Amino acid sequence: MGEITPYWFVRKVNTYLTKEYLVAPERVFKNQNFSFNSPYLENAYINAVQIPKRPVKQKSVTTRQEGGRSLTIKNKDALFKVDENEWRLNIKGAGAPFERLLSYDSDKYNIYDSVVKGRRVTLPFRNPGHAKDHKLMDRPSGEHIVNYPEFFHYGYFPLITDVDVDIGASYMHRPFGGQRLGFALGALKASSLSKEKLGNMNICPVLSVVKLRDGSYLKAQLVDGGHQLLNVHYAQEIRLMPSNVRIHSGYYDFGIASLNRDAPGIRNSLLENGIDIGDFQANFVNTAKNVFFLDYNTRKLLDGGNYRYYIQYNSDLLSDTVIDLKGRAYYADLESIGVSELSKPDLLIYTAGAGMTYFLLSLFHSAQLNGDAVNSSSESILREIKETHADSLDSILQGESYLKIYPKEYSVLAHIDLDGKMIGLKYQLDPVITLDNPSLKATIIKYT
Repeated sequence: MGEITPYWFVRKVNTYLTKEYLVAPERVFKNQNFSFNSPYLENAYINAVQIPKRPVKQKSVTTRQEGGRSLTIKNKDALFKVDENEWRLNIKGAGAPFERLLSYDSDKYNIYDSVVKGRRVTLPFRNPGHAKDHKLMDRPSGEHIVNYPEFFHYGYFPLITDVDVDIGASYMHRPFGGQRLGFALGALKASSLSKEKLGNMNICPVLSVVKLRDGSYLKAQLVDGGHQLLNVHYAQEIRLMPSNVRIHSGYYDFGIASLNRDAPGIRNSLLENGIDIGDFQANFVNTAKNVFFLDYNTRKLLDGGNYRYYIQYNSDLLSDTVIDLKGRAYYADLESIGVSELSKPDLLIYTAGAGMTYFLLSLFHSAQLNGDAVNSSSESILREIKETHADSLDSILQGESYLKIYPKEYSVLAHIDLDGKMIGLKYQLDPVITLDNPSLKATIIKYT
């Protein structure tokens, strides 16, 4: 098997350890491609806030918050070695950041009634009159409390509900503390696809899906327009993660380190682990491009002239891509993977627009690891990219595709070939780049 890359944990201030109770689910769906025999794959994970009554001799496990609604099991027996990596079990659909901000007091947590007002759940013990009964959680990690993100309104926080709590989401599917069953099963199905079928893209596979049993967790009901939403089933995805590091993350993503926000800490961690920064960046570019160009790499020509391909629907590719200690990128949001169909011109434009834009943003974030490039001018950051990835950018995709970097002009030229049809785009940056959210203005300069 060769050398195994250790699970990579980059410490952050807003990282919390918490206790989750192991609860028997209604049903377990397993990935038949893996033969792991572990009780962790056959239980649901419910925290003290969401469990309906005080647990009596209920088995619990220590977990670490990594994301808005996912937890990583901290115990040593939750480490698995597969291929080149050591992985930790991560539970998607478990946890709610609200509980990380308050003390554990199971008596108080388990006597309240949850009431829906509009699209939020009122928690009575968070009213000002009850604040004296609670104190900040005494976390074993000894780290400091963080401020509420802007959507954590005082007195309100969603438990498992029939409404999506993610800002800007167009439909309900991602409540804190739960995952829609259909989406979880979609992730399990995608985990069974071969690497070749997914265009050589690395993934964070789902090992099992546990369907939550009604009554095992507190669930607020949403009444919208006088009609209660019925038959909404929730689950949790139990998946493998090689690290807690992503390309990009929002300020509310507890426990996740990211290239865009934590470059100095990540750089120090790499040096402490004896990892060459240049090798890390080379591995990152060579594997991240398979995430961003999944559509291009998996295209199949149909009899009618259109292409059928795999695509990531409703996914933030930058925040949903996990990076291991060697720089290899792994895609985690597997329920978003689906099949689509486009004509050759439309697929070419989509690849040049969405895929190439994400890829360029990932190059900017990777360049921050060079130290001096952080919050620098567009000219210096483009020069860093050009010098670091000179060889790999000349043939970024198949055919005659390439990227050309022009630091003094604050621009990047992308030339993409799709089976004889070509498009050229010029990406223009402002003189001073904001690496957290770079502004890229694309102009088509050639289309044949």
